[in-house]
Amino acid sequence: GDTLDIFGIIGNDPGTNWPVGTGATSEFTLVRKNTVKAGQKDWSVGATEWDVYAQNDTNYIGSHTSDCHLPSTPVVAFKSATMKVDEGSGTVDIEVTITGASTSTATSVLVSITGGTAVSGTDYVSALPTTLTFPAGNSDNKKVSIDLTDNFTINDDLTIEFALSSVSSNAVLGNDSVLTLTIADDDYQVSDIKDLIVYDADLSPENKGKKYEIKGIVYGIDYDGNAGLSFTLIDGTAGINIFNFNDVNDYVVTEGDEIVARGTIDFYRGLLELFVDSIRVVSTGNELMEPQDVSAPRENTESMFIRVTKVWVADTSTVWPDNNNVWVTNTDADTFQVRVDRDVVDMVGQPIMYDTMIITGIGGQFDATAPYSEGYQIFPRRLSDIAEYVDRSSVRNLVIETKVYPNPTAGNITVNGREVWNTFEIYNTVGVKVSEGSLLNNNIETTNLVEGNYFLMLKNEASTGAARFMIVR
Repeated sequence: GDTLDIFGIIGNDPGTNWPVGTGATSEFTLVRKNTVKAGQKDWSVGATEWDVYAQNDTNYIGSHTSDCHLPSTPVVAFKSATMKVDEGSGTVDIEVTITGASTSTATSVLVSITGGTAVSGTDYVSALPTTLTFPAGNSDNKKVSIDLTDNFTINDDLTIEFALSSVSSNAVLGNDSVLTLTIADDDYQVSDIKDLIVYDADLSPENKGKKYEIKGIVYGIDYDGNAGLSFTLIDGTAGINIFNFNDVNDYVVTEGDEIVARGTIDFYRGLLELFVDSIRVVSTGNELMEPQDVSAPRENTESMFIRVTKVWVADTSTVWPDNNNVWVTNTDADTFQVRVDRDVVDMVGQPIMYDTMIITGIGGQFDATAPYSEGYQIFPRRLSDIAEYVDRSSVRNLVIETKVYPNPTAGNITVNGREVWNTFEIYNTVGVKVSEGSLLNNNIETTNLVEGNYFLMLKNEASTGAARFMIVR
C-alpha cells in the first residue's frame, strides 16, 4: 500500500537517534503538532512537525488536538456594510466579524478610513487606522470606537468610508469589507435668544424639548464649578441660562467669550435654560454691555445683566453665605433674594460691609410651582459686584466754582480754579464709585473709564467741591 507517513529516513542509520526540532527520537517525548493535517514522507520537513517535551512526559497520552477538520480559511467582514448615526451621537462602535476562526492561529485585519466627506481630521476624530486581532479559537466580534465631533459649521449629512485589509496571511475578506457610515445633521433651528422665550399662561416654555442654535457673549462665572456647566449667554436681544450636568466640548466658562451653543429648551423652577450639547468658541475678550438698571429682579430680567441701586439687607444676615440667599429690599418695599453661589469664592463668608448697597449681577429665578411668577433673584459674579450706595442729593449743593478741562474729554482731565485739591472720587450716573485717588498738580487720569457722564467730588483739608464731566472716545 501507500506510505502515509514516515519517521526517519529509510535505509539510513542515524546512530543513536534522529534529531527532531530541539530534541531527538530518544530521551525525549514527541507530540505531533496540532497544525499538521497530513503525513509527511520527507523527513527533512517531518522532523519539524513535532513538539518536543522532556523525557517521560505523560500529559499527552491518549489525546491529541488538531486543526484537521476546521474550515481552511477564516473570513473577516464588517457586521454591516452601512450605518447611520446622529451628529451628536458621541462615541460610535464599528463592529468586525469573523467566521471559521482558526483554533491554532490568530487572525488580524487592518481597519482604515478610505474616503467620505468627513475625513479631513477637523470634522471628526478617530483612532484609525488600527489593527484588530482575533485570537486563535475566538469568534467574538471586535470593535473599533470612534468619537464624533459635533461640527455644526456643516449643515448637511456627512459620510465616513471604512475598509478592511488583511494583515495575517490566513484571512480572507468577506463581501462587507467596506463600510459607509452616514452622520446625519441634527437640524437645529438658528435663532436669536428672544425668540426662544415662548411662554404659556403659567410662564412655562411652550417650546420645551425643541432644538436651537444660538450665539452670544458669556456673562458671569460657571455656577456649576465641578463636572457640569451653568452660566449665562446674552446676545443683543435677551439672555438665557446654559446648562448641562456634564462638561461639554471641554469648554471652560470665561466671561467675554463669544460662543455658539446648541441644545434643547429646558426649564427648572421658573428658569428658562438651553440644555446644551455642543459649544464652539467664536472669539474671546469681548466687551460686556453696561448692566441694566432696575429697581428689583423681575420676569423680564431673567438671565440678563442687571444692577439694583439703593437696597439693604431685610433679614438677619451679616456675612455673605455659602450657596444660600440674603433677602434685600428697597424704598418701594420690593423684597427679593441675592443668591450667593459657592463658586463665587471671593464672596462666601465675607462680611456685608455696607448698610445701603448697589448690587450688580445676573437675573435669576427659583420658583417650584406654577404660575412661575415669584422667586426672582440676582446672582453676583464676584465680591466687587457689591458696592456702597452713596446718596448724591446733598453733594449736588456743594458745587463751587470748579471746572475741569477739556470737557468733554477723550483722555485725562485737569481741575481749574484757585483751590488745591488733595483727593478725588469719581461716580457714574447711578452713584457707583468708579475711581478715586490723590491729585498731582490737579490732574486726574481717566483712561480707565468708559464713555459716559461722570460726577467728580474733590476734597482738601478745608472744603469740598464737585464738577461734572463727560468721556467721549
